[in-house]
Amino acid sequence: MKKIDWRIFACMDSRNNKGFTLVSLLLSLSIIFITLPLLPFILNSIEQESYYEEISIRQFFHFVNVEFHSAVSYSTVNSIVNIQKGNGEIVTIEKYQSLVRRRVAGQGHEVLVRDIKEFLIKPISNGIKIEVTTLEGDTYEKTFSFTY
Repeated sequence: MKKIDWRIFACMDSRNNKGFTLVSLLLSLSIIFITLPLLPFILNSIEQESYYEEISIRQFFHFVNVEFHSAVSYSTVNSIVNIQKGNGEIVTIEKYQSLVRRRVAGQGHEVLVRDIKEFLIKPISNGIKIEVTTLEGDTYEKTFSFTY
């Protein structure tokens, strides 16, 4: 009588003949199909921290910094900054309702940052200091130096 050589497959233990059965497949699929619909609820319950406000304020400060780099002179009146550029244009940065806007030669309406409660400009010896308070109550400030 011829001896039969047993081949070992990936799903079989080398010592016995038990394999991956239909019952174990159905059990694993049922577990997957039960937990899959619950996954969006679990992911929504994880609260992700938003840095939207901080990023928008940093971007606003960057825009003001770019304006100051291309300026010939500047002046401040109340909470308005007038920046005169090399080509003669006067750029105005001011608070308008709950946002800060940029205007060129008194025209236009370019929104630099939104959701602002308070916008203060304090002149210092060689520049200005801008303080921005958001609607959520966070205060950000930055000093801009100006050299002629």
